[in-house]
Amino acid sequence: MTNADVRVLIKGVIACAAPAPIKWAVGDISRQIAGVRLCDPKVFAKVSFDPTGYLALDEAIGGGWAAGECSTISAPSAMGKTVFAVNLAYRASRIGVPVGIISLEMPDADIWKLACCIGANLKRLSLRHGNLTATESGLLSTELTNMAGRSLFVFDRTFFPVNAKEPEAPTMDVIGKLVRDGIRHYGIRLWFVDYLAKIGPFGDDDLTRMPRLTTGVLDLVRRTGVHFCCLMQANKSAFSRREDKTKKLTIGLEDTKGTIETVADFDTCIGLIRDDWNSSAPVDPAPMSAVVLKARHGPGGTVPLEFFKATGRILEPVGYQSAAAPTPASSASTNSPGSSAEGVAEERTFYRPQKKEESGVKFSGKLCATNQP
Repeated sequence: MTNADVRVLIKGVIACAAPAPIKWAVGDISRQIAGVRLCDPKVFAKVSFDPTGYLALDEAIGGGWAAGECSTISAPSAMGKTVFAVNLAYRASRIGVPVGIISLEMPDADIWKLACCIGANLKRLSLRHGNLTATESGLLSTELTNMAGRSLFVFDRTFFPVNAKEPEAPTMDVIGKLVRDGIRHYGIRLWFVDYLAKIGPFGDDDLTRMPRLTTGVLDLVRRTGVHFCCLMQANKSAFSRREDKTKKLTIGLEDTKGTIETVADFDTCIGLIRDDWNSSAPVDPAPMSAVVLKARHGPGGTVPLEFFKATGRILEPVGYQSAAAPTPASSASTNSPGSSAEGVAEERTFYRPQKKEESGVKFSGKLCATNQP
């Protein structure tokens, strides 16, 4: 048998052993087998994180705002969801993260004024009524200069084109187009939506509509790689529920508006509670807690906070320090110019990772305090 005959025989054996071509009904199933997927570097690629600005919250949710994931902040009305979201967005933009706020309830002017008060430590009513002192005007001028160089965007209802069929609010399709444009032109990778329930179309009851919206958000973040944080209203059941022993307000996943399936699509669910909420004796600052009700990649837990209502700042309490938090040397001084107890807390809790990479801010576990963006 010649070499040529051997080659013919081998070709015949291979031809007989080769499987018939497969016509896939959905997609190529063979690509999903372990031997193929485990060789894909994307499976073991490092996850990109952007810090929340609160170290204890980063730890509770597994590192910070993770790319390609979605989260929710839920609480009863007037608990401070929007103020907390603006604090989170402000802190992210301060360290160079491009942030977009889709405000479907408050006009963008109110969001901008709130962000300025948070940054400059100004009383919100003073700015609203134009009653600023010379010192406060100087602080505002400095803050405006600082914010002008940051990638912080606010889109309110007037930004979106009016749809004759759905004039009430933009639909999920319109929101998706905005997110893709924001990524393409400005690299916006962290988004806050206030509120999710304000996204159209309307007509169906919440039991049907809300799961459809959350599924749309999930699909959007998985395909674009951004992080989406949605504000959601809590059910009436959360308005008066208190712990049996402490008699303090409490919140659970079942309190999220809609059904429990509504939060199934979210990777992280945070509930806000404040003991003086709807109280006849409110206090300022008010103790507040961010309760991580669900965290796919973190331990969860309760993060103590302080809500300074006059200025809108939400800070970690003075003296509070999570297990991994460093102690800045500057925290020993509480009487520096323009500083107060809350200023010291701000200095301690404005953190940023020491390393940045092109794909986003990586959570290195080693954080440093900073007062500069």
